[in-house]
Amino acid sequence: AFPAVQAELRTLEEEARGAAVHDPHLEGGAEEDEPPEHMLDPLMHTLMRDPVTLPASGQVVDRSTILRHLQMSANPEDPFSRTPLSEAQLVPNAELREEIVKWLAARARAL
Repeated sequence: AFPAVQAELRTLEEEARGAAVHDPHLEGGAEEDEPPEHMLDPLMHTLMRDPVTLPASGQVVDRSTILRHLQMSANPEDPFSRTPLSEAQLVPNAELREEIVKWLAARARAL
């Protein structure tokens, strides 16, 4: 699974470099060095690369975080609602993923 995660990160990085969208809300001063709070995984407080929505709680977390949680749990469950959860139930959050890619692209242009 680790090579798959690395491949996904490379894909995101390429998308960020190639994004041609200019959004003035994503550029700015020093405070823009930090990602907006809604782009951070609520469990790890790191920038999400593949955000997914947990169906029972509605929380959005990074796929890698929740998969690690599910693999390490004797009873795989949503960490927010404590309801049973499987990988198949994760709902990709494409809108947030695109917003993150745009934010990364804006940061890359600013450098």
